[in-house]
Amino acid sequence: MDPMQSNALESYSSVNGITCGDIMYEFIASKANQKRPEATADQANKLMTCFNASVVKIQESPCKELRQSYADCLLPSESVTASRRTSCLALQSKLQECAAMHVGRLD
Repeated sequence: MDPMQSNALESYSSVNGITCGDIMYEFIASKANQKRPEATADQANKLMTCFNASVVKIQESPCKELRQSYADCLLPSESVTASRRTSCLALQSKLQECAAMHVGRLD
């Protein structure tokens, strides 16, 4: 997979809580309980696998165009207005609903 720009990463991260929520929680809990990074390697690998599967599933779903619209909305702009932020939040909400409906849980 090619490297992504920050707006693309952010657009996918808004659905990862839906598609990979349990694994994300397990990883965060293991980080809080373990003092050594190698102790959480298994959870980290599971989380990355789920995140990667989430990207693929979004790209294969009806949510693909909505995700791109949200990513485009997140691009830096000279004029970041309240209405632009509101429209981005509306797109994020629609994307999350779409991911819940068409992708679902992957963990």
